[in-house]
Amino acid sequence: MERDRVFLSHHEVFDAIRDDFSQYGVRKTLYLNLCPLVFGAGGWVKDAAGRGVWILIGSRGKMQLLEFRELGDRICARMETAGLALAQLAGICRQVFRTRVWPGESEGVEGVWIETGMESFDCIQCGQCCANIGYPKEVEESDVARWRNAGREDILRWVGLKRPESNGHVYRIWITPGTNQPAAVCPWLEKQPGTHRYRCRIHEVKPDICRQYPGSLKHALMTGCRGFDRVL
Repeated sequence: MERDRVFLSHHEVFDAIRDDFSQYGVRKTLYLNLCPLVFGAGGWVKDAAGRGVWILIGSRGKMQLLEFRELGDRICARMETAGLALAQLAGICRQVFRTRVWPGESEGVEGVWIETGMESFDCIQCGQCCANIGYPKEVEESDVARWRNAGREDILRWVGLKRPESNGHVYRIWITPGTNQPAAVCPWLEKQPGTHRYRCRIHEVKPDICRQYPGSLKHALMTGCRGFDRVL
């Protein structure tokens, strides 16, 4: 079976790692494991026993006490300015994304290839992603345009405009019609009678962010997706 993989350029790697840190919250062990890869021999980092982490960068640097959240920010900032080689970026990505990663290129652009593990995914319609993780709070303008073109006023009634921007708009879902409040649960999730399965009543036109879930084996594991139960 061919492995599912994605290609990320240098800058896409940085964005992906920032998104990972933001999405899954502070992971102390991961951050400490990344420090030697990111800061190199000139960095000294030590767990401060519940108070955060002591960090010293360079022989002339000043020792600082940081919260682990701040250490995550420092790691991201360092990666973007340290001029890391592709092999180093690949090593960092292996730690962060917990999968096989290797340097390479795509259409003349250098970066890293990352295996997603999605070739083994099989949705079992358990509804966990919609019922427990919660639906996304923002959707792309392209989603809204698709619903307008399809005449789906039933869907558009549940969409709110978060803020207008010079290059587009940011929309919120699912907003209870006639209010500015998000619905308690996704209004399109429906349990199939007599079964343990659920279905999306707007599956054919559902938001791209829902369509793309889980995206990778790691994301599935971090969010409780059961679509890999048969292979784990």
